[in-house]
This record gives sequence, C-alpha cells and structure tokens, in this order.
Amino acid sequence: MKKWNMASWALILILALGVPAVQAQQQKDPRLNPPVAPLPPISPGESTSRSAPDDPAPPQNAVKPDESPLSGAEAFTLGTSSGARSYLAPSIRYTQFADNSGRSAISSTNNEWRTVGSMVGNLSLQRLTARSQFGLDYSGGSMLFSTVGTSRAVFHRLGISEHLNFRRVTLLLADSMTYLPESSFGGGGFGGISTGILGGMGNSGIGTGGLSGGLGSGLSGGLGGGLIPGIAPNQSIVTGFGRRISNTALGQIQYAIGPRASLTASGSFGLLRFLDSGFISSNNYQFMAGYDYKLNKADSIALTYGLSMLRFSGITQSANFHQVHVSYGRRLTGRMALQLSGGPQFGQFDNPVSGSSSRISWSARSSLIVNFRNSDLSLNYSHTASAGSGVLVGADADRVDVSLSKQLTRMWNGGVVGGFAHNHSIRQLNAGSAERTVNTWHSGFHLERPLTRQAKLSFVYNVTGQSANNPVGCTGVTCGRLPLRHQLALVLSWGFGPYAID
Repeated sequence: MKKWNMASWALILILALGVPAVQAQQQKDPRLNPPVAPLPPISPGESTSRSAPDDPAPPQNAVKPDESPLSGAEAFTLGTSSGARSYLAPSIRYTQFADNSGRSAISSTNNEWRTVGSMVGNLSLQRLTARSQFGLDYSGGSMLFSTVGTSRAVFHRLGISEHLNFRRVTLLLADSMTYLPESSFGGGGFGGISTGILGGMGNSGIGTGGLSGGLGSGLSGGLGGGLIPGIAPNQSIVTGFGRRISNTALGQIQYAIGPRASLTASGSFGLLRFLDSGFISSNNYQFMAGYDYKLNKADSIALTYGLSMLRFSGITQSANFHQVHVSYGRRLTGRMALQLSGGPQFGQFDNPVSGSSSRISWSARSSLIVNFRNSDLSLNYSHTASAGSGVLVGADADRVDVSLSKQLTRMWNGGVVGGFAHNHSIRQLNAGSAERTVNTWHSGFHLERPLTRQAKLSFVYNVTGQSANNPVGCTGVTCGRLPLRHQLALVLSWGFGPYAID
C-alpha cells in the first residue's frame, strides 16, 4: 500500500513537471489559445478576472443584469453572461491528499496521518430556449485507497433546476440531492462540495474543488448565485465520519405588478438523513412571501414574511419560526452585489417535557460580492434557527464565510477561504438538558495553473478546528469535539468540451 501511495505522488509530480515542458514545444503559452468555454452566469465562487492584468477590461454590456427578486430564495449574483448557450461539459478529477484524521476522525486523541486517493467525475448540462433555462449537474466518485483503514468512501451529488419566463411571471423549480460520508463544512475531506443546486447554496470550501477532487462548480456552471442561508439543511457542525443524505426541493413564483414592483412566493422542503447511529435526522419546511420595489436601476428594497418548521425523526419536539424581514439590495452588474436583510423572529415550541412555549428573537442574513480588476471577494453572514446539524435538537446558528481569489500571474491564480460557525442549542427544545455551544472554523488556500488546454493542476491546503462546551461525561460524535485537522492535496483535473447542443 505504501509503495502504491509513493507511486501516486510521484506520478502527479511527473505530470506536473513534464506536461508543461511538452506543451512548451507546441506553443509558448497554453493560455494564449484557450478552448472555447461556455458562458455561464458569474457566480460568487467563480472568478471574473481570468484575463491577464494588462488586458483590457471586458465591456460592461457583455454581462446581463441579475433580475432575481430580493424577497426570493435566490442569492444575488454579479450578472449572467449575455452569450450563454446550451452545452454539455464532462470532466474528471484525480486527487492525492494527506489527512491527519486517520482512524480517529471522531476522537480527540491518537490521530494518524493517512494518504488517500480519489477519483471524481462530473457532467454538466445547460439547455437554453426563448422561455426557459434548464440545468443539470451530477458529480460522483470514490476514495480509491487509504493507508489507514479499509473503507472506501463514496459520494454523489445531483442538482436539477428550471427557470421558466413568461410576460409577467417567472417560475423556478429546483431539486438537489447529496450523499456524503461526512459534513462538507470547511472541507472534511470533501472541501468545495456544493449541494449542486443553483451554484452551491452558500456552502464554503476550497474553490478548486477541494481535497476530494471537488464535487461542484454549481449547477450547470451556476444558473443562479446560490440560495439564501437557511433553506438547505445546516451541516455546519463537523462530526467526523457519518454517512448522510441531504435533499432540498424548491418552488418559486414571481409576478411583476409593474415596471418596478413585484410579488414573490416560494416553498421548500429540506431533509437530512443519517445512515449511521448517533445523529439526529430532521426535516425543514419553509415558506416565504414578499413584496419587491426597485428604487432605481441599482437599488431595491423588499418586505418578506417567512415561516420555517423544524421536525425531527424519532423526537417529539418541534418548532415553528415566523420571520418578518426588511431587505435592501444593490447590484452593479459585473462589479458588485450586496444584500442586507433582517428583522424580528417569533418562535413557537412544542416540548412534551416542558410543554408549549414561545420566544421573540431576531434573524439576519447578508452577502457581498465584489469584482476588482483581477480579483474577487465574497463575504456572507447569517443568523438563523436550524435543525442542529444532526448533533443538536435545534440550534441558533451564526455563520460567516469569506473567500478571496486573485489572478497572480498569467499562468497562476490562487485564493484563500475561511469560515466560522457558532451553534447554540435552543433552550425551549432541550428542557432539562444543559445548554450546549459548538464553535467550528476552517481556513485554507489554493494555487492553480493550466497544464494543457484541457488539464490543470491545483495545490490545496485546508485546516479545520472545532470546540464545544459539552456536559460532563459527554462522549461520541454527538458531543461535537474534534481535534485540529490538516489536509494537503495535489489535484489533477481534465475538462472535455464544452460541446454545444441544439
């Protein structure tokens, strides 16, 4: 096994050094004659500054403004490419990484370093017509080998989305499913895995696809900018190995009252199921209705009412949260997208031990995307009530995610990411139990360069940490304690196409 791992690392280094040398005999710079690429929307996880620093900036009219409603479920983007077309794009990725979690992924002691190889395949489809935008994105792969343990983790992601545009009505139908062996927050061996719906739902991770070789560039290159926080099941508490299925189904309708005003209504159902013991499975039903008004070409305001209903498998506790949000949005196409939203939250709780109760609190969410000359910045914050990530019976969750990407040279680009999540158990759902707090954080960076017209090489580092004030004697995965986890990786990826389709 060790000989095989040494050979794998050597193979990657040979390809990294040898392929560019061969290419140099054919052309001086593989970026001078890049392949024809699709023109997907500019999403938060995708740099809009791939050109050389001394190249002229693209014309402003090359990007269509983002028209998603401020009171809807979709997050703002920098806009969509005006020349987008229908295409099919397959890709594969091989990753060799070192991870210090070893056999002790759910223990605080006796960690061992392991080397792991994985292979991931991806297929993206985008179909555009006069009235619709359809996207499908599938990724799947497996760990090929590991120097610690014999288990071979398998992971899958499937996202489907359809936008239908009529004279006054816009419909959105979407669904996403993931099967993962552990939480995707901060990496967990699978950094950069999005939920595969509308550009990723705001999941954080290494932008190159992370240590697993990456499961996500978002749905079909990102027909949207992700979903606002709180729609997809929360998995911001890292638990080590714990197989899980997550699914989110969404429907939304927008009706234009006039040139400036519109009404929006949406409904979603999210579930999180664990296939291993020691976790709490949950359902989340959400409904939103809002009124949008455009102040001018760039600025808009909205008033939104939302209802979130949390239910738990095998547990009789339940919670309903009513929210009223006042929102402000500002969009400068191709340059900046800002969303600010917040307001009071009224919670109703049903607990067989303590009986029915209620509370008044608050919720908020905000996001900022800025495109500079040759770099991109993304910043997100949210304070929402969640089901507890399979560890807590309901939690008040604060989360911050930040990413910065930059074109370093003509051949190299890089980026840094970071995230922090604070989960505090909801007292009304945990009567008789000590209040628990779990703090999770991660940070990392990546460097990336092309090898050929279809291949590229990435270097990735990620570190994740977690602490918790648990009751005395609490042990196991549900306590939330985890040691510091370091991950290093070399990633080789190959893209084919894109192939235009009618």
